[in-house]
Amino acid sequence: TQIDAIRFFKAITLTNDSMSCHGHPKGEPDVLGFPKEGLEPGLVHGAFQLIQPADKVRREVNAMTFGIATLGGMGLLVIIVSIFVIVRYSVTRPISMLETVAAQIANGDLTQNIRTTGYDEVGRLSVSLSKMMSDLKLLVADIVDKSSQIAKSATTTSESVTRVAENAKLAQQQTAAAGVAAEHASDNFRSIAAVGEE
Repeated sequence: TQIDAIRFFKAITLTNDSMSCHGHPKGEPDVLGFPKEGLEPGLVHGAFQLIQPADKVRREVNAMTFGIATLGGMGLLVIIVSIFVIVRYSVTRPISMLETVAAQIANGDLTQNIRTTGYDEVGRLSVSLSKMMSDLKLLVADIVDKSSQIAKSATTTSESVTRVAENAKLAQQQTAAAGVAAEHASDNFRSIAAVGEE
């Protein structure tokens, strides 16, 4: 008798097929020559016992546990790799591309094409960055236009100042000539006055 074993019992229930050996009439010999017992179908007439050594069952359970753990580990590894690939494709790569575009915009390159990746946070960030770049283009164009207008105005002002300076110089020359003429006239008046006194 094995003590460290797993036992399985299954009851033996009599059926109509077993009545030729165990049924009626009681005491009459059956097909093998043994006396019939006079029992009825449906009665329990013993049990089958299966005995399995426990160490063999433990080995099989351990092997199954190892197999399940191995499959579970491989499945977990596949899930982790899948999550990594999904995160890299849908988050890390688009953010890296947006970082590159933002650096180029910071260096003054407003010609970048920003591709929208979807409607998630990264996609909304792409749309915002694209709008910012478009607004910067408009702002730069406005600044260039205003600078051009200021340059034209400065040129016009410079030309006006040059004309004023030339006119002032001419006026100064005319004033000097008038001063000389007035001095000549004064000398003439003095000469005439001196002649008139004589």
